[in-house]
Amino acid sequence: MQIVFFVLIICAVIGLLDTVYLTIKHYEGAPVVCGLFDRCDIVTTSKYSTIFGFPISLLGAIYYFLILILIDIYLFFKIKFIPKIALAISTLSFLFSVWLVYLQLFILKSICPYCMLSATTSTIIFGLLIFINYKSRIANSIT
Repeated sequence: MQIVFFVLIICAVIGLLDTVYLTIKHYEGAPVVCGLFDRCDIVTTSKYSTIFGFPISLLGAIYYFLILILIDIYLFFKIKFIPKIALAISTLSFLFSVWLVYLQLFILKSICPYCMLSATTSTIIFGLLIFINYKSRIANSIT
């Protein structure tokens, strides 16, 4: 189970670094370095890239930071309901990521690799938290 938490933390750190980079670029008004995806600025500057004036990437950074905090609290204090809270938050993030990927592919018809990285890490975190909660439920039913 330790490897699961290790992967969970690594994904959250990757997601945090990714979204912090996008947030910084947003507030600087600078384009992101897109490499092969030379039109990713269509995604990062679209009307869908902000909510109430705040960049979606900032919401992502808050999400990943919150997941890191919750996992740390769980690992240090073994508070049993923490994985359930993390899963609930992660479910919302996963569903929002699905929506954002849909927007990229079918509405904007452009791909932002940073956004796709965030969607991928969010999906992995969601899956790992389902696994952790499942294992926890089994362990609690045995004892």
